[in-house]
Amino acid sequence: MVLVTGASGFIGKHVVRTLLDNHVEVLILTRSKESYNCQGSESVVEGDLLYYDEWKQQLLEYSIDTCIHLAWMGIPDYSYDMSKDNIICGFKVLELCRDNKIQKLIVSGSCWEYNNPQGRVFVEDNVSVDNYFKIAKNSLLNVSLRFCKENDIRLNWLRLFYVYGEGQKSQSLIPHIIESFERGNVPVLNGAYNKNDFVYVGDVAKVIYDVCVKDNDNTVINVGMGKSIMVLDIVKAVAKAMNIEIDQSIYTSNGKEVDYYADYNEMNQMLGWVPNTPINIGIKQMINKK
Repeated sequence: MVLVTGASGFIGKHVVRTLLDNHVEVLILTRSKESYNCQGSESVVEGDLLYYDEWKQQLLEYSIDTCIHLAWMGIPDYSYDMSKDNIICGFKVLELCRDNKIQKLIVSGSCWEYNNPQGRVFVEDNVSVDNYFKIAKNSLLNVSLRFCKENDIRLNWLRLFYVYGEGQKSQSLIPHIIESFERGNVPVLNGAYNKNDFVYVGDVAKVIYDVCVKDNDNTVINVGMGKSIMVLDIVKAVAKAMNIEIDQSIYTSNGKEVDYYADYNEMNQMLGWVPNTPINIGIKQMINKK
């Protein structure tokens, strides 16, 4: 059985669907059973990670071998208080794994953990401590590596790059572009010439499933397409998919653009996996499923 936190979130919904489609027994942790919409045969337990001691006995009814920790409260609130609570929740997940003798822990990290990334980004590259969110993520990783080693838990920390797809928040880049065009407006963008690694959520869910079901050692891996795409090219791809003409000259460079992408060598070696959803296909699927 696989326990999933953050199952009602953007990525979590796709992960649960992928697990169920592959006949994996799934247990959902949610703060409210009433607010969680089941996608199939998953079991549900109610509990808040901040108050783990109050409900931890409920988990003893289940035989859990893997935990997928996707929950991260408050985004885009990266304040001290929110980051502190998320670290506490991460520590509670570690205790949960220890108490229930869970053999594998998969955690969603972020490419934001890196310090001023440029070009091809390797997992060995320096990490950043210039805001509370980044400090929280990197602190949780370091504690998890030590804790999991001491408690014989296999840890896979997945540094997700720019995940997009159906169900993403409307203020995120690609939904913002789509909705702007739908309203007859030109998308307002500050970084049209930035280049980032955009990876489709279905591919990310498949990676998480593969990590879940395959034997592997403790590791940190990047999850991305392995190439950068200019934001302006995404605008043009959305416009093309919606049969809209645009004047790209309205977007100008500020001369300070970023350009970075994931090196996913570890992911390829561990899983034999490469991303397979081109950006234009992912965008069309988002538009078609609105």
